[in-house]
Amino acid sequence: MITIAPLLTEAENYLARQDIDRAAECYKQANQLDQGHSPLPVIGLARIALAMGRVQNAVELLDGVLARHPHRIEALTFRALADEVGGSTKDALKRLEKAVAVDQSYAPAWTNLGRLLAQDARWSEARTAFATANKLAPDQTDVQVLETVAAFRSGDVNGAGAMLTRCVLRDPSHVDAVVTLADVLVETGQAKLADEVLENATLRLPNVAILHARRSALALRRGDVKAAREHVTKQLELTPDDADGWRFASVLAAMQTDLEEAERCVQKALTHKPNDWRCHHQLGCIYDALRLTEPAKVAYRRAIELGAGWEAVNNLSVLLLEGGSSVELAEAKTRLTQAVQKNPDATSPRYNLALAFAKLGDKAGSDREAREVMKRGQPGDPCVADAKRLLSNRQSTRR
Repeated sequence: MITIAPLLTEAENYLARQDIDRAAECYKQANQLDQGHSPLPVIGLARIALAMGRVQNAVELLDGVLARHPHRIEALTFRALADEVGGSTKDALKRLEKAVAVDQSYAPAWTNLGRLLAQDARWSEARTAFATANKLAPDQTDVQVLETVAAFRSGDVNGAGAMLTRCVLRDPSHVDAVVTLADVLVETGQAKLADEVLENATLRLPNVAILHARRSALALRRGDVKAAREHVTKQLELTPDDADGWRFASVLAAMQTDLEEAERCVQKALTHKPNDWRCHHQLGCIYDALRLTEPAKVAYRRAIELGAGWEAVNNLSVLLLEGGSSVELAEAKTRLTQAVQKNPDATSPRYNLALAFAKLGDKAGSDREAREVMKRGQPGDPCVADAKRLLSNRQSTRR
């Protein structure tokens, strides 16, 4: 009797090494030897089709299997993944729920069900699905981490922390487990312990960029900008194409008034993300601090074109108000009016709109907006005091 089990095992090993071509050859040989009796080789070929983005090919193969084996759990699971890749997450979720209803023994079905439930913020149900997957396949640290995240999001903070601690103790080199444990510790007010966890991890895994990135964020959280810059420098040595990392490095440099380095870093970020409004806004802030008014305006305008919020509009408008020409004042008024309409409780743009009206000679408009600032401002908001002064004809701009 011919057995295809060795070929299927060999195919799985090739898939684990991401050698798709050899895995496909093994599945084809198994299907030929078995003469199509077992659905497993065809399911394997469908998996490969999905991995290569050939969704329709995968669907055809899996539908053929399900026509003959309607309750085959592997086929149901990968057919659901084909739905997801094809853009129908709702159908994928329904198919996975059906899959685990007819066969509760396949861990990947439970894992993917949990993943889709988590995407839908159904955390308690996701936790149950991940827990079931972990009982069926107890050595998957990745899935254990997913279960702890679901536990945390469903409100079991202590349980999540305990589970993550066990994950890290069992597999101290598992980056996701370490990072997730650190995140949970931070969210539960244990930032110092989180940094100790990350520090120990970086000693074992010095070339993992995300560990340095997390340590940088924690250093900034406790106000140690110097340490934050050191950690982000290590991160960028490992991931020099990380635009977000370069932008963060720019922010840190600017916080220490190292504006030349801040500009260099944000320019590096822009080489990798030229249409990121946050980078253009940061560049505008740097030029603004250097009193390079025209380059700052250009950068702010570009940030606004790319979707920046009222902060960029406000910063640009301050420069326009300081310029004082009729064209600049008209632009400031238009932009600030739009910003206030979208963000009615933001007092800075509303105060500067009041100032724009005043400079344009519209006392009624100026008084109206100044009073709105006083009405909407919180205790201690400096814009409220500025609005009071403006009503007394004492004018100043505010960032």
